Amino acid sequence: MCKGRSIPINPTDHHRRTLLFVGVLSMLLSLISISTSPAQGPWRDSFESIEPSFKDAGGDTIYRLRVQKSQSEVHSGDWCDHVTLQAGHGSYVYVSHAIRPTQIIEELRPTIWVKASRPGVQMVARAVLPQTIDPQTQLPATVLLRGMSYTETGHWQQLALDRPRHLLDQQLRGLQLRLGESQQIDARLAYLDTIFINVYAGQGASDILLDDLELAGFVPRSGISPITTVSNTEVSTVSTNDPAIVQLRGDVLQIDQQPQFIRGIRHRGESLRFLKQVGFNTILLDAPPGANLLAEAEELGLWLICPPPLRAPRQGTTATISAISTAYDRVVAWDLGRSYLDSQKDSFQRQMRKVRDADRSLSRPLLAGAIESLKSYSRLADILVADRIPFGTPLELSHYCQYHRGFIQQSLPGTPIWTSLPTEYDPAILEQWRLLSPLLPTSPLLSPEIPGEMVRLYAFAAVAAGSRGLLFESQNRLDQDSPSTKNQLKCLTLLNRELELIAPWVATGEWMGYLTTSHPQVTAAQLTLRHADLVIAHDTSAHSQYVLGQASVNNLKLVVPGVSESREAYLLASSGVQRLRKERVPGGVQILLPEFDTEAMVLLTRDPSVYQQTRLKIDRLQPEVAGLWSEIAKFKATEYRDAGKVNPQPPTNWRQAWQAWRTQQPEIERFLSLQQTNLKEGQFGESIRNGKRAMRRMRIVSSLRWEETVQTLDSPACSPWALSDRYLNEHLSAMDEWTAAPWGQNLLPEGDCEQLSRLTASGWSPFYRSIPQVQSFAELASAEPRSTGSALRLVVQPEPDVTPPSIDSPPLWVATRHIMAAPGQILKISLWSRQQSWQAPSSEGLFLYDSVAGQSLGIRLAKTMEWEKTTLFRAVPHQGNFSLTFVVNGYGEFLIDDLEVTAITPPQASPDPRFSRNPRPSTSTFLPNNR
Repeated sequence: MCKGRSIPINPTDHHRRTLLFVGVLSMLLSLISISTSPAQGPWRDSFESIEPSFKDAGGDTIYRLRVQKSQSEVHSGDWCDHVTLQAGHGSYVYVSHAIRPTQIIEELRPTIWVKASRPGVQMVARAVLPQTIDPQTQLPATVLLRGMSYTETGHWQQLALDRPRHLLDQQLRGLQLRLGESQQIDARLAYLDTIFINVYAGQGASDILLDDLELAGFVPRSGISPITTVSNTEVSTVSTNDPAIVQLRGDVLQIDQQPQFIRGIRHRGESLRFLKQVGFNTILLDAPPGANLLAEAEELGLWLICPPPLRAPRQGTTATISAISTAYDRVVAWDLGRSYLDSQKDSFQRQMRKVRDADRSLSRPLLAGAIESLKSYSRLADILVADRIPFGTPLELSHYCQYHRGFIQQSLPGTPIWTSLPTEYDPAILEQWRLLSPLLPTSPLLSPEIPGEMVRLYAFAAVAAGSRGLLFESQNRLDQDSPSTKNQLKCLTLLNRELELIAPWVATGEWMGYLTTSHPQVTAAQLTLRHADLVIAHDTSAHSQYVLGQASVNNLKLVVPGVSESREAYLLASSGVQRLRKERVPGGVQILLPEFDTEAMVLLTRDPSVYQQTRLKIDRLQPEVAGLWSEIAKFKATEYRDAGKVNPQPPTNWRQAWQAWRTQQPEIERFLSLQQTNLKEGQFGESIRNGKRAMRRMRIVSSLRWEETVQTLDSPACSPWALSDRYLNEHLSAMDEWTAAPWGQNLLPEGDCEQLSRLTASGWSPFYRSIPQVQSFAELASAEPRSTGSALRLVVQPEPDVTPPSIDSPPLWVATRHIMAAPGQILKISLWSRQQSWQAPSSEGLFLYDSVAGQSLGIRLAKTMEWEKTTLFRAVPHQGNFSLTFVVNGYGEFLIDDLEVTAITPPQASPDPRFSRNPRPSTSTFLPNNR
């Protein structure tokens, strides 16, 4: 047994130990005081506001999500949030709800009531550690705390986040591994700031209702600013400056009496400074901004467009909706949503009145997008958005221009029309590419971005049609580190720089009309101001929504009416200002453009100050623009060369393209080399011109290659791979596979259109839109079927002895019954169609789309008076129903016959058994519509 021995205590050491003990004790007391802070009454959101409480917060799959208010099945009160989700393979899709920051104490228990069509929905909360800085973001570190999952399908169930302090401690271990051992984690002041719901319950469709969010044990964190830039909470900070005066003078937007041409971009988390450098002057938000974002926008001189921050009064009170604070000074317009239908006018009007009542201090314009009843909506909203998607769809560029002019003409005179332009392909197209990729020998690297030069062309087409603003939409961040995103970013920067040159005319100029040109595929429009006119010419080659045309025109002639011959004509281009030849001809002044690319801007003026100011702007921008053109041409050349390497020998599909390749290749390399030499020597204008010449020749080869590839298809949309010239090799491989595949039995046997009773009993349904003085009907007609028996006849015609009224929405459409399809299954749809008659003003006639790909991959049918066969292919993204819809746009008479749907593999399930067990009685559903 050992005896212990005493250790002498040094007085200095004893003092240090005492201080350490006091420090530890004070820290423990601090932690105890935090954990035992008295909880206030619970914080609640009963979802009784007119705006949805939850917002889309992203996911790890391609998805389509919509959040809207619902009164059909609420847990309590009058309203709840209704989330509809269509998703592919993945693990999460979040919707978020910003809350007032609350301390994480043991008594804290967030809960929410959920009712869903599928199990698996989960409650999640974000914890913020303000004392721990994430070195990657330079913001406070955050972790997600996961709560209960939904299990009671079809019934209301309360989900909870129990023991958040314990859940936080568990997450700190993973956070330490992510930040590294050298990073000290301090969780003493952690708080919750956001509630998420993971609405992903598996591949396919899901419906979720959310109601009555409550934070029991709520203890507010004073002085905490949310780290997110977008929040749906009310901003209480009041600006120290006088609010800007935003008003409309006719269709011209003015801010502090200065006309503005809006160039907006959807915010996806990028820094506002980054987006300003790209050249945008307005930021589109999915929710009202927080105080930090408002301050940053004011510092940078940026404007915001967002939903209005309306808050409903508390239950049991007689108070009205809270007034909108003047802190929202940087908001230039309140966004009330898109795609409104005629049936939604009353609810839209109620919402509009509430916003106007709440916004008496700022009186910001109201912005909305409508599909129907444009005149009615232009009476309610101040600004209308034309948001029809052109890229990868059957909408030709020439028809896109007609759509814009029709949109303006169908609205009240003086209504500002802005244009929404996507920078990425429709999610339905991306989903088809993703599903088809694993079936190929080599999966391609998929890029969601629409080629920047295509976005550029359509932007010029929109402003030439009279658009007063451009709103660019994106689902992903523009600062991603991928080659295609970087190239698109350069294209958008270049576009914004060039739009700055013509902003005065686009913002305030009077649209005078389209002009006569010497080339059938070039359209030009005239915008006039007091001292100068601007002519915008752009290419309208067929199939520009899929691949840019050759756009190679020399000595293009434009005839401009109503201008004095004393005005000089100048070509405005980033490469410089060039004086153009002009002469008086019958109808106006004819201008000669020696070299035309995809677009051109011509200034006509006799005021030297206008010319000088414009030239100085171009000279100032030219070095930057030359660098952008250089990088864009390099990227295009890389894509171009890679396409040539795939097929070193001329395939039978590409004989003309191969010959063009051999002819143009030396010229392409020569111009690219000259471009780089000019850039190094500071010859910026010549560098830009040589870059354009190289890209023009690359387009010649690419467009020929695309045209030769799709010439065997009834429409490019028949094969998803044919929607872009990037994936033509994938299209050829897929067609080889599909041609040799063993197709199964017809899943839609009643598509032979022989018996009315089979159609009605199985679930085919016509839909009519009541339009005065217009007759619509669908029937089986025995006259001139394709084979035997009868065919489905669709007719829209004006009533006898009346002037045909204008039709701005489809009067008639017919949907087939649902077919049960298996995930990943490839379907082949084939049918015969014929046009009996067709009248303007319709640009589409008979239109077909399916429930999987939607209208983005729709196809125009019955283009001639002869029977035509159409075959298309679709990949099924999820287990569920597949159906087809035929739409008649405008006046016409059309026949459909011998419709078949087959699968590469035998169907996993038979058609919906409800139709075979309980067939509907035969009715006169397909007889004329008697209103």
